[in-house]
Amino acid sequence: MSGTTFDKLLKVGKKERYTLGISSWLGSESLTSATVTACGSLLTINSSDYSGSTIGFFATGVTKGASEVIVSYATATRSDSIKLTVVVTAADACKVP
Repeated sequence: MSGTTFDKLLKVGKKERYTLGISSWLGSESLTSATVTACGSLLTINSSDYSGSTIGFFATGVTKGASEVIVSYATATRSDSIKLTVVVTAADACKVP
């Protein structure tokens, strides 16, 4: 899953919710924590949460461009993280192929 770009675009000035499923990584364990950190200033992370095997977060677009986020998660016995990309577009832009 490394290097994944979310299909849902984030418009400048708008807030969207993104989710990441990690059931295969969890196996029979349960999440004990999850955090999401923006790399740079193209977007801001408003909040993050987790339930079952899904991690979610709300992001607000600040400036047009491709922004990476780091999603970190843990169980009682181990932890990991993944870098994902969210594309921020102008409010009236077409999706870039």
